[in-house]
Amino acid sequence: MILLFHHGWAFDSAIWRDVIAALPGFDCRVVDRGYFGPAREPRVESACILVAHSFGTCRAIEAMPEGALGLVAINGFDRFASDGDGPGVPRRAFGRMIAQCRADPASFVGDFRKRSGSEGPMPEPVGDRLLADFIALRDADMRKTAQGLRIPVLALEGGRDPILSEAMREAALSGVPQIEKKVVPDAGHLLPVSDPLYCAGEIRNFANRMG
Repeated sequence: MILLFHHGWAFDSAIWRDVIAALPGFDCRVVDRGYFGPAREPRVESACILVAHSFGTCRAIEAMPEGALGLVAINGFDRFASDGDGPGVPRRAFGRMIAQCRADPASFVGDFRKRSGSEGPMPEPVGDRLLADFIALRDADMRKTAQGLRIPVLALEGGRDPILSEAMREAALSGVPQIEKKVVPDAGHLLPVSDPLYCAGEIRNFANRMG
């Protein structure tokens, strides 16, 4: 079975290292948006399961392969910014943040990673790619597309996520027809890093159900 992994904003494909190490027997292919080096978009020619973290969930929904059998969304969402019509980071706040990202991407991205719970060193960022996708994060609204999904979705959430409020987590992917949500009570926004064996186990069980 092919597993196609999408990372979130401010991180790279390395976030999946420990999860993939715990998934022997699967054909694991990893998208990299190129925030800290070359971008990578692996081809998928047959049936697959998508695994996405954070903003990678929006990307996975937007670029859903024809052969997708299911989606595992980890700390995921289908909208991050809000115009006041639901939970989310106020859209008006993005003007200042975009200016900060443009002026000093290393500092801005480093601060975001620390707030997310990352303690490791950060590679040298590629500012223009990070800025472009931060603007895309502001503009992304995959709610209607998510409502039209005809595949099962498993959402894994952290009960102490410092990036996604409780209201945002409750609203995330709530319109998906076939969704199951699970919460790790004491976990934060980086479940693939803090709880890789748990994530791998849930992915494996989900994939086995998909056949």
